[in-house]
Amino acid sequence: MVASEKEIADILSERVTYEQAAEIMCISLRELRREISAGRLVVIQPPRGWTKGRIEIGAIRAWLEDRNREATLLASRRRRQAAQKQGCKPGGRTAERSAECIGQR
Repeated sequence: MVASEKEIADILSERVTYEQAAEIMCISLRELRREISAGRLVVIQPPRGWTKGRIEIGAIRAWLEDRNREATLLASRRRRQAAQKQGCKPGGRTAERSAECIGQR
């Protein structure tokens, strides 16, 4: 995809369209609209038919960091639950012992 001068100027000024934001965030436009409506993503220009709005790169970066943090916590919780199912006691273990207990070694 070849960007126009206006698109390049917007990106350099750290503003992207909704479509570009959805592409960067690896979500659909529908999911992007849900995130904006829920207040989890701040926009510069309010939606006008969901085509003219702009989003700051910083807002996208913060959203991605939050999503990554949530995914990390969820993965940690799942590992802990799997260890408990195997009869391991939570806490006080090294990663190596936990892996042995879960049966990953």
